[in-house]
Amino acid sequence: MGAVDYLQSHDILHRDLKLENILLTQDGHAVVCDFGLATIVLPDGRARRSFEEDPYQSLPDFYVENQTYCFGTPQSTAPEVVLGQTYGFPSDMWSLGVIIYEMVTGLLPWRGEYDDPTALYQRIIATDPEFVPSEWMEDEGLCLITQGLLRKDPSSRPSIGELLFSPVFLEL
Repeated sequence: MGAVDYLQSHDILHRDLKLENILLTQDGHAVVCDFGLATIVLPDGRARRSFEEDPYQSLPDFYVENQTYCFGTPQSTAPEVVLGQTYGFPSDMWSLGVIIYEMVTGLLPWRGEYDDPTALYQRIIATDPEFVPSEWMEDEGLCLITQGLLRKDPSSRPSIGELLFSPVFLEL
């Protein structure tokens, strides 16, 4: 979560957060990798198309809120991205919810085959995650956080700041 906080504090929208893109260092620190789909959000809401671009150069109307063509890994794609709606940092928070769920349960939040991305996208849009019994999911705080991150409405998901300062993480 510290990595997501760092990225968002530096206006970076990763757009492909998943368990496979988190590496552990020798010291046990988590490091996020694979920035192939990442974009930088400028203070005025515009997004750079690449890291090499001059951020102060005049850009065409290219806003993160209108980037509907960019899909990361289907299992962690937020509903608003699938639907072609406005998206931003809350979509990375959704992906973080999928990561936490998978770490806690060993499963992904949606059951079924993952070979067919279209069917998976339909499940993400139309169904709620299946919260399976787990000794870790019995922890009320962790369960509430995971459920909060996997809310369909992006505006109702907690921000990284709210998550880091939640009682569950303050006790760690």
